[in-house]
Amino acid sequence: MQAASKQVVLDSLELEVEGTLMPRIGSTGTPPRYKDIRYSVHIGSPESKETIEQLQQAVEAICPIYNMLKDPQEIKGSILRGPFREKSSTTAAN
Repeated sequence: MQAASKQVVLDSLELEVEGTLMPRIGSTGTPPRYKDIRYSVHIGSPESKETIEQLQQAVEAICPIYNMLKDPQEIKGSILRGPFREKSSTTAAN
């Protein structure tokens, strides 16, 4: 979307994202998470190196996923339960 809005010509674009998954270690209660996240963008374009670098800066400035990963934030969750049926405790009489 940024390339289109800035009229940057792209013939092709491919994104690769990698990271290191850090599994739980022992019983420390530490949840698994990614670290060392890195990305590579493969671009086919007749545009100059400077134009592509400006595009990268524009994308990083507004990309919600990039900024969600980059900026620490508080996440709040809740559980909303719907209707349920209690298990029947009837037994057959012989």
